[in-house]
Amino acid sequence: MIVSVSGKIESVGNGYIDILVSSGITYRVNSVSRFINSVIINDDKTSIEKSFECDQPEIKVYTSYQVREDSATLYGFGTQEERNFFEVLLSVSGVGPKTALNIIETYDLETLFDLIKSADYKTLSKVSGLGKKGSQKIVVELQGKIGEGQFEEMKLGRTYDEYNEIREALESLGYRGKELEGMLDKADKSFSAGDSDGEKVTVESVLQKILKEN
Repeated sequence: MIVSVSGKIESVGNGYIDILVSSGITYRVNSVSRFINSVIINDDKTSIEKSFECDQPEIKVYTSYQVREDSATLYGFGTQEERNFFEVLLSVSGVGPKTALNIIETYDLETLFDLIKSADYKTLSKVSGLGKKGSQKIVVELQGKIGEGQFEEMKLGRTYDEYNEIREALESLGYRGKELEGMLDKADKSFSAGDSDGEKVTVESVLQKILKEN
């Protein structure tokens, strides 16, 4: 799992930054325009397509590595909070990486929290590719789970790290789409049952249980 990338900006384009790391490898990171503009040390921003010399300062991007059947893509953000919220959006049924990125592109986190907590479907639905039904799903699944300026425990009743560990383990085993969501639902029930009984439940024990039952 790639959780961050640090290096010098090699080039930028429409919706991405190419970052050259110390090993000599260049990573292409998809991101939102406000972050891309914030890291460009250049007075002339009239053209988004740019290449840079080595005088660019080193930057750190918090990343989410998303693997799909036909692609493997890095998405990057200026803060861990944005990266975390991007991954939480992906837990909502029907929301993919492109739509999640569009949501964060359209509204900052504070505005998004307010829209979700106030159930403002109409404003949220203005995001490209989301629509009314998509915005309603986000509000229904995330409302009440957002605290003041931070996330409370999300899906699986656990932390983000545990949730992502479960998801990544299942994806590495070939689970995708509805089958993946079904396994995550089973994991949710296993966590909840263990917590209710006062048992110590771990990611490993839950994975073993749901894989054995499947």
